[in-house]
Amino acid sequence: MRRRLHFSHAVLAAACLSVFGCGSRPDSWDKAPSVTFAEGLSNSFTVIDESINRADIMSIGPGLSLAQSRQQVGVSVANVRASADGERLFVLSRGQQPRRNPSDERPALWVYDGKGSGQLVSRYELSEALDGLAIDPLGRYVVVYAAGDANSFVDNPNELIIIDTSKPASDTNPAPRTIRSFGGRPQRLTFTSSLQLPSGQRRLLLVETDKDIAILDLDHLDRSEITVKLSDTGNVTPAGLVYTEGAPDRLDDTRIAVRTTAENSVFVLTLGQQTDPKAENDFGVLVNIVGFTTVPSDFAFVNTDAGLRLAVLQPNVRKGTLVDPDTGVETDVDMPAPYGRMAVVTRQVADAPESGSDVALLWGGAWSAATGVAFWSLGKSVGQAYRSIEVLSDVAASVTDVVDVPAPNDALKILVPDQITSAGGEFHVLNLAQRTAAPLHTTATQLGLTVSADGQRAWFYQEGGYDVAVVDLQTLHPTPLVLDRPIWKIYDVGTSDGGRAMVAMHRGGTLGATVLNALSPDEAASTRYAGILQGGF
Repeated sequence: MRRRLHFSHAVLAAACLSVFGCGSRPDSWDKAPSVTFAEGLSNSFTVIDESINRADIMSIGPGLSLAQSRQQVGVSVANVRASADGERLFVLSRGQQPRRNPSDERPALWVYDGKGSGQLVSRYELSEALDGLAIDPLGRYVVVYAAGDANSFVDNPNELIIIDTSKPASDTNPAPRTIRSFGGRPQRLTFTSSLQLPSGQRRLLLVETDKDIAILDLDHLDRSEITVKLSDTGNVTPAGLVYTEGAPDRLDDTRIAVRTTAENSVFVLTLGQQTDPKAENDFGVLVNIVGFTTVPSDFAFVNTDAGLRLAVLQPNVRKGTLVDPDTGVETDVDMPAPYGRMAVVTRQVADAPESGSDVALLWGGAWSAATGVAFWSLGKSVGQAYRSIEVLSDVAASVTDVVDVPAPNDALKILVPDQITSAGGEFHVLNLAQRTAAPLHTTATQLGLTVSADGQRAWFYQEGGYDVAVVDLQTLHPTPLVLDRPIWKIYDVGTSDGGRAMVAMHRGGTLGATVLNALSPDEAASTRYAGILQGGF
């Protein structure tokens, strides 16, 4: 049967007597909670209560018990993000504005453990209140920047605060850097993997402003960035970038490709030998512009039967184009539909070519109403372009997004339809190894989706509703569940005894949660927690 957390009048009276006997009462008894931010982590979940400047980081123990770690957090939270592996929580606070006393809190980045303890790991004080956070997928760096209106009397929109979280706070960490810009301000930040440049292995930070591209050497932050101006008129706005290390036996073919919002072209930046003896950086950048018929919607560096190519989609003319980055020679491939998005899936398909060439998945996305998905075999694209596209007949609906599933089921993708009508709609679970797609029908008009970090389950729910469906990604068997309070968010987290738990958050009052065993989900065996922000109880 369902277990409920409840208190008798006698227990509450004893608790009150105990508190009054100590001559104090928790602040949380007198202030209404203010919750904007919540995050699921690897072995815990967190809720930020800004009314009392606390992060409640909660882990699940044996018997679905809830262990609560209440940690101080900065005043006026601006942004909250989890690391890619869920093992760290980053909280960016503005501090007290304005500061009137030396003891008034400054802006800071707070770092907490997300593996279970919830403890504060480190704190990096900042001199300016900012709101943007970019998290290194490899877990080392965090960049703080002005993502919106900083509301400062004077602010520097091109300043990046780079924090090396592998090191403690010091006079040089955080490291403020102002990028040279031709009137733009940062829009997107990309951390590269380790790339082989002429002078050795490097990690780069690629900054897209609304007018240009800046390249920073993360291994040498004392050196100036390289800024690439995309237009003399300043009317060209980057819309995304991709990069490749190139051939393993070459030191001069690391490349970055940049597409824009309105130009019929792609900028290809080649990182090679530095030819300017006065330059600070030990690599140089050569810029080439590749023209197309229409504005590209997506692109990727791929391996083909003829070598490395930049694959570009042009949905307005139903074409894919392969560009030789060395020569600029283009090969067009006619598409059976105006596909606007692509992802390289070579590792996940069972019949990947032995030649080492790639396979890409194609779908419509926001750019196009193209129905279904297709596989683009790049090993045939240059010599036998007409045979390179295989349309998957299992999917008839338009696909707006493709959700990755973690290992060991990373051969699966969840296809999200572009719209769900009043009569419902269909998601699909795409099996890349078998090249099949199984439909999942829903009668809901809008669904939230959470995929478990262990790659075993997908949770479907409707915010504000009571229904949940968990799909076993091995068997595709759905299990329906009905909770007794409206759902705000759902997390799938690890437990202290090695299991997994589903946590459904409920808004209202001092917040509630329903916790059940994710490995054998049954709402009749769930535990409901009420008032989880009242940690004193």
